[in-house]
Amino acid sequence: YTNVDTLSLHDALPICLIMKLTIYTKTICPQCNPVKAFIKSKGLAHEMINIDEDETAYETIKGLGFQSTPVLTLTDDTGEVVQSCAGMQAMMGIMKWNQEGLLHAEG
Repeated sequence: YTNVDTLSLHDALPICLIMKLTIYTKTICPQCNPVKAFIKSKGLAHEMINIDEDETAYETIKGLGFQSTPVLTLTDDTGEVVQSCAGMQAMMGIMKWNQEGLLHAEG
């Protein structure tokens, strides 16, 4: 995986690749609210996982090097995490990924 600030995915991956957006959140997470609002306003397809309710998910974000939420991941069609971001970078990351056309609408 690569931090969102280090590379444009268009430089590394085929444009036709559809990414899966996953948001790891907590029951109480003030930093998560702007990210959730952006996703809702854009109607973006995503999976939201509450790490308070899923211990495996907490281990997943720890494995990516994160300890706080929100954590956002983009995975390719093989399930490999190709980019991730967390905390204050999460909002910048999701806006960048959306601008680059890596996210798709629900439906």
